[in-house]
Amino acid sequence: MTIRHYYIAILFLLLAQMSSAQTVMKSNAKSSKEIENSCRIKAKDIAAETYRGCVSEQKNAQMDQIKKEYQAKLQILKNHYEAELKKMAGKAAANAAAAPAAKSASAPEMNVQLKAADTTIQAEVDESTMDIPEPIPVDSTGI
Repeated sequence: MTIRHYYIAILFLLLAQMSSAQTVMKSNAKSSKEIENSCRIKAKDIAAETYRGCVSEQKNAQMDQIKKEYQAKLQILKNHYEAELKKMAGKAAANAAAAPAAKSASAPEMNVQLKAADTTIQAEVDESTMDIPEPIPVDSTGI
């Protein structure tokens, strides 16, 4: 082997080592990029999950606040109408107590006997509660 062949062989060895070193560097660079990309993806997933959790918590807090306001307004409304019902019940009791006194003072009770199919029914009629329409005048000239 001549020196020339020896230099050519060394040159091929150096080129082979350089190409393998570049491959190793590329694979290291590639794995660094892969690691960086996977970490970015994981960080984005964690950030998205944190955001969704935060939004959900705020929406739940808002819903709870609305429910509390609704319950408070409902209780106020309920108390108002219960007071109105108590006032009406008090007026009804006062009217019921005053009604028998007015009934006995204004008009005597009337007993009416109705006969239908051999049965006699007695009914009390209170004139103060009866709605009797006004009589319609009859024109005797037209008949």
